[in-house]
Amino acid sequence: YKSIDTGLSFLPKYNGWPGIGSVQNLSLNAIDPPGSDYGTLASSLVLGDASTPDFTIEMKIKSSGWSGDPAILSNKSWASGVNKGFVLFGNTGGGIGFNIGDGSSRIDLGTSGINDNEWHNVSMSYQASGVKKIYVDGVVEGSNTSTISFGVDAGLATAIYQDGTLGYGFNFPGMIGEIRIFDVALDSATIAANHCVVADVSHPNYSDLLHLYTLQTGSGSTLNDAVSSNNITLIGTPVWTNGLPVACPTLSYAIDEEQKRTEIAVSQDNPDLVIALATGDVGGGSGLVGIYKSIDAGESFTFECCGMNPGEPADANNKNI
Repeated sequence: YKSIDTGLSFLPKYNGWPGIGSVQNLSLNAIDPPGSDYGTLASSLVLGDASTPDFTIEMKIKSSGWSGDPAILSNKSWASGVNKGFVLFGNTGGGIGFNIGDGSSRIDLGTSGINDNEWHNVSMSYQASGVKKIYVDGVVEGSNTSTISFGVDAGLATAIYQDGTLGYGFNFPGMIGEIRIFDVALDSATIAANHCVVADVSHPNYSDLLHLYTLQTGSGSTLNDAVSSNNITLIGTPVWTNGLPVACPTLSYAIDEEQKRTEIAVSQDNPDLVIALATGDVGGGSGLVGIYKSIDAGESFTFECCGMNPGEPADANNKNI
């Protein structure tokens, strides 16, 4: 990460950095309703019933943390997980949870922490008679094969930043950048390939979208539904931030490899020259991943040492310092 304003803000710099295979970039418009403000869908959304037994919910979310277990998208009374309806929520451990109930039974899934003030894409793929999976940034974080009845409609509103009663006691302090709701359970490959885009007609399941909120208006109190007429009306004074840069890196390391500590040196005589010493367990070696050099003040890096490739085991030509 690089700052050019004495640390007030930082942007990620991926070019040539250890372990980054490729980067996909997109630009988001986002809302961040203050305090207890929320939004409601024009028509309540019922998912997991006989008419829409399978579905997928995807949302781009950014937050630095929350109190309690605030609802992010819900059509139920979140006073109990057994209550009829569904809720996508921030759980007390800092991850995202999903719950659905039919009045007597419930299904629950959760993710690891995403309360890091970075953008994440959360996906919930639900097969009524099959597997339910929850993803973060295209990677499965939890699954469940339990089933419940189709009696999941409580007759309440569907809301963002609130539960179906519109009066739940905890609020989600974070930004939402896009909401997608499909009437099919997307598979893992589709979710992984499309988590770092704003959905359009090129999405392989675009025709399966029930509702799509891209926030392209960039202002106002209405989130237009790009594929239907189920617009979201924002209650209160929403804060809009437009054109937010989001970068999604693809790692080149194997799943059991890791780049760990990095030490960085900069010379006052030549502040464009940055040397980074990266350590970790990569390429069969343990200790030195590599020495990297930047001549453009950290915009890009090149592998300088040691050996032909990062992390190789030490030998006469690769002094593992």
